[in-house]
Amino acid sequence: KLVMKLFDKVHAMVEVKDQLVFVLIDEVESLATVRQQGSAEPSDAIRAVNALLTQLDRLKIYENVVILATSNITGAIDIAFLDRADIKQYIGLPGEQARLEILRSCLVELERRGVLGDDSKGSNDNTLRFLLERLSKQSKGLSGRTLRKLPFKCHAYFGGDEDTVS
Repeated sequence: KLVMKLFDKVHAMVEVKDQLVFVLIDEVESLATVRQQGSAEPSDAIRAVNALLTQLDRLKIYENVVILATSNITGAIDIAFLDRADIKQYIGLPGEQARLEILRSCLVELERRGVLGDDSKGSNDNTLRFLLERLSKQSKGLSGRTLRKLPFKCHAYFGGDEDTVS
């Protein structure tokens, strides 16, 4: 029922022909999970997958809608859902430059919200840049989500103790 309710809103939006509609289904495996074969009675999960597939099929006639879906567990996604995807794109872990930018943007956000002072300005600028570059090298293998939490966690553990920065 929730799937139907959501897609009723999407259908109302796509009726406006000069409006481009993007629908993002984050962690799609939680909704489009692999259906088990041979099940005698459909469970709520199977009904939800079937409802999702039906609604996606109904949207095919519209040219002004783009469905985007994300997943970290691609093996858990129903094959019928995957077959409906025009493009499947793997996006791996962030590279060194991306990690640097993620960390830098997090510090800027913490500063903007007043969590951090503006100590990162002026004479400490080179030190901060060096530390961020070093951290971006050492954080290989971390996801963007984990990296975004890192500056806040560091501040929570070490904030206020200037001796722990290095």
